[in-house]
Amino acid sequence: MCHARTTPYRTASSDVCIERPVYKQLVHIFVISSTVDSLIQLRTLPERLFSFYLPLHSKTGFPLAMPHTLVTGANSFVAAYIIVELIRKGHTVTGTVRRSLAGNKLLADYPEWKGKFEFEEVEDYTRKGAFDTIFQAKQYDHIVHTAAPVPRASATDFDKHFLRPGVDGSLSLLDSANAYAPALKSIAITGSANSITGTIFSIMARSLEENKAIEYTNDMWNDITPHSARESQSQYIMYCSSKKETELAVWEWMRTKKPNFNVIVSLIYHHGYH
Repeated sequence: MCHARTTPYRTASSDVCIERPVYKQLVHIFVISSTVDSLIQLRTLPERLFSFYLPLHSKTGFPLAMPHTLVTGANSFVAAYIIVELIRKGHTVTGTVRRSLAGNKLLADYPEWKGKFEFEEVEDYTRKGAFDTIFQAKQYDHIVHTAAPVPRASATDFDKHFLRPGVDGSLSLLDSANAYAPALKSIAITGSANSITGTIFSIMARSLEENKAIEYTNDMWNDITPHSARESQSQYIMYCSSKKETELAVWEWMRTKKPNFNVIVSLIYHHGYH
């Protein structure tokens, strides 16, 4: 299990540490329903992500405004649960899919989303400017970025099938949002606990006592390098490496671009991994 005592976020004046338990109730809003067998940990939870909760009128109890949220990879397993939760919380949602067929299937599978969900087709997330027209056409309050490379079983090219889709897809979204989404408050990105822990094999190589003694924190990263991932020819190892490199690229982008919105990366464990 992943343990971390504090989560830093950047404010206008200084770096502050907030006790992680403050945010326990926030996790399920945008990540995964309780029916999914996963454990969520967060890396760098910004203050303004609290706006995922709807501001309510003090007398009527009704939402003051209905936030509009973009969910990438909307036809994925995780995204479906996220969209259900967002709509339940009063958000309207635009989802992105690679093919319109997938978007139409979502509308058919979830008729209760009518009037609250629409989709846009983005065939290649890694293309520079791929999201420009989406942000130019409509303003968004939040983004949940779940789209990630899912290569074929025969894929063994680390750069082509894992690294570039992960890194370039995330940076393309960030660049477009920064340029054309002035009202955007926050972006939540689904990452992986493997970016911290490494592979299950490295965990199993340690004793139970050694694993229990480890406290994973925000400044920890797995020791898999792009070079070792390429040499491994293992999709699992290449996946673990790409999730780490993607997240590192996101935080470097945040440091250099300093956008008006905040970013959170959720670190997801599947129980089958431990």
